[in-house]
Amino acid sequence: MDGKIKKVGFLTNIPRPYRVGFLNYLNEFLKDRNIDLKVFFYSSLNEYPERKEKIDFRNLKFEYTFLDYRAFKVKGGKYFFVKNLKKSLEDENLDALIIGNMSTILYQALELDVKKILYSGSFNEYGFLRTLFRKKFLKKIDTIISYSTISKEYFKSLGFPSEKIFVATNSVDNDFFRITDFKKKEFNCLKILFCSKLSRRKGAHLLPEILKGIDCEYEFHIVGNGELGNFLKENLKGEVFFHGFLQPEELKALYHSLNLFLFPTFKDPWGLVVNEAMLGGMAVLSSVYAGVTHDLIFDNVNGYRIAPFNVGDIVDKINYLGNNLDVLREFGKNSLKMALEKSGFKIMAKAFLGAILS
Repeated sequence: MDGKIKKVGFLTNIPRPYRVGFLNYLNEFLKDRNIDLKVFFYSSLNEYPERKEKIDFRNLKFEYTFLDYRAFKVKGGKYFFVKNLKKSLEDENLDALIIGNMSTILYQALELDVKKILYSGSFNEYGFLRTLFRKKFLKKIDTIISYSTISKEYFKSLGFPSEKIFVATNSVDNDFFRITDFKKKEFNCLKILFCSKLSRRKGAHLLPEILKGIDCEYEFHIVGNGELGNFLKENLKGEVFFHGFLQPEELKALYHSLNLFLFPTFKDPWGLVVNEAMLGGMAVLSSVYAGVTHDLIFDNVNGYRIAPFNVGDIVDKINYLGNNLDVLREFGKNSLKMALEKSGFKIMAKAFLGAILS
């Protein structure tokens, strides 16, 4: 290497539809600066049929390839092994490599003689052994691109230098999800949306207790599938609407027509559905266990930060907004404004460039 970055690789698991827009943007952003980008996928959507996501590969405007991988079923999910990972990457003559997560699967990539950049949103505590592994992993990393400010603090706690951590506020396609005429959005009653996998990790089991405490007029809409689907259908009463899995266009329409987004997750490195809801002009109740909450949700501005263990507090906040629709409207208006100002592909791309060139 002569010190100049000419070609960057991005090693990640699957071509998730929500990431394609950013990778297209990043590709053009880097190309304008005479840097080539190539994305390496070590899995495919075929391995996750339960996600029901669709992707049109004609929309991928960046160079990409699928690595030779093997998938093995293990307790709680799947384990992937990438055959000849180091050799496959060496043949690309990269100057820098962005690595999508800290995983034993990708440890081979750390042996490459290129600049190595970690892209991650980790911030939870993971126990002694995993912490040791992560510290070892980070010793081979040159810079970090962090999803959030709380993630940056986590990496600092592991001993990584603050000046080498770049925060790329996790974002969606603002132009696609934004509501263009907020004045037409209805706030005549509380219209709540829960959009996530129907699992305990996402806080779906809390919904029956939450709804029992609501003392104002409301509608409750649920988007997603999961193991708690039947439980919720049996235990939720009142104006409750189950939409199942929705494609982006359908989901956007709900964001634009509803006005309060509930995200009581117990664990999320970020939570892109919150970005989407904010762009739809929704007030938000978002868990402190999600990275997005610490960067985009502010109490009494565009919603509230909530602790999912405290159902009583969640109910109190919902009832307050349901009985103060003018406040709900103001929160929704602020959400849209803040999402446009504090997130977006341009903000992300600048952080990526900083990490690549530093």
